[in-house]
Amino acid sequence: MAKSFLDITEHSSLITSFILLISLPIIMLLLVKPPIITFDQVLIIWLTIVLISFTHYAVYTEQLQHKNEENIRLVEKRLEYFYRPLKTLFICYKGTPIECYENKTDEFYKIGCYRHLAKKDTFCYYEKCTGCIPTNDTILKLLDQIAKDIDALQKEYTELKS
Repeated sequence: MAKSFLDITEHSSLITSFILLISLPIIMLLLVKPPIITFDQVLIIWLTIVLISFTHYAVYTEQLQHKNEENIRLVEKRLEYFYRPLKTLFICYKGTPIECYENKTDEFYKIGCYRHLAKKDTFCYYEKCTGCIPTNDTILKLLDQIAKDIDALQKEYTELKS
């Protein structure tokens, strides 16, 4: 998912607050007479804390971006290897779904190698079609669920890309 300006500013304000909270005790140490630590030591400690905070922020944003890219690849795989080939298998055939299934069983099972990419409901419908003697009704339910999932995955894909 793309980060909004609000997310970035919220995270930045957390970093700034953290730096200020750490800075206050250090400043208090400088005000003690006689000083426990020197100004140079305070500056080094403060800069170290600032650098650690910014490093954390950089790693955090990199992880978010990497997770977003993984989700995009997963959606692409789901569509490319399972959903679209299965939909195309039945759409390109001129006859009832059960006739298509009976004539193209091998292709149906080849596509089924990627059924682990399917969402839960679609996976269950696919298993019903392969586990017993399929009927027009079970195949139509599978096709209906595939159409719903394709729409949902395309919406998810566009959200992830933006």
